[in-house]
Amino acid sequence: MLTRLPSLPPMKSWINCKNCNRWIHFHCAGVIGVWTERDFDCGCNKAPQTNVKSRLDSTEVDSMLTDQEIRDVDQNLRDGKLLSNRLFLHENKGFDPVLQMMYANSNTLLDERKTAQMMKRLQTILSVPGTEIEQHMYLEEVMLPEVTIQWLRQTFSLWRHEAEALLIKQEDAQSGQQQQASSSPTGQPDIEKKDKVDIRLAHILLAAQWCRRNVFRGKVTEPEILQMDSEEQRRAMEDLKNDEENVSSTHQLFIFNFEYQSDFEMFCGEFVDKGYRVDASFEEGD
Repeated sequence: MLTRLPSLPPMKSWINCKNCNRWIHFHCAGVIGVWTERDFDCGCNKAPQTNVKSRLDSTEVDSMLTDQEIRDVDQNLRDGKLLSNRLFLHENKGFDPVLQMMYANSNTLLDERKTAQMMKRLQTILSVPGTEIEQHMYLEEVMLPEVTIQWLRQTFSLWRHEAEALLIKQEDAQSGQQQQASSSPTGQPDIEKKDKVDIRLAHILLAAQWCRRNVFRGKVTEPEILQMDSEEQRRAMEDLKNDEENVSSTHQLFIFNFEYQSDFEMFCGEFVDKGYRVDASFEEGD
């Protein structure tokens, strides 16, 4: 069976760090256009940031970036001048669910109150095409982290890959520490080894995030596996692997349950029919 993969972002020029000799993509460094400086320092010898949390606490969302700077970020993303893994994953929902899950859990360093304020500000500043849900997902998945990255770059004189690493390693940033992240050849932080993350659980988490963003006609019950601790999840997944026919009671722990068939069919169209390893049922017909 042939599988059609999404188009990958175009390759861009590379730049070499004068200190560690590592090669980094222009877009990972945050270079737009032509690099005109003589030398490039990727930040490998920088001292750890010690005041990220205090700067966040003392900064209001209205002063993080100007309205025009936010519009420029949005326009550069749309024009392809600014390449973003987050935009690529937003536009290709079925691509690498483990990567999708990692980025979805690291959208901003702002607290809950300031995150809501920034989302409201983005909704006011930007005109985003699509349905209300599509608009919200673009602002949350793409613009919110991109604005955070841009603020980190401006505030602490970071390259883009350094700001992205701070955003992904949120515990370090919130505690006032910045550790040197191990990076892939493109300069992007490496994610946890995929064999440590069960693909079925990654798909379930992605589907649960989608359900929480949508409005359904009736009640939706998420799989019980999401309420378990890591050890309970491990045992349940092991039991499921040993039950090839998926007929045991363990299988019930992995099922999304919908009150109405119309909600069930919408979910299946988004996940089950596209090959995600998720299961769903509905209680009764409409």
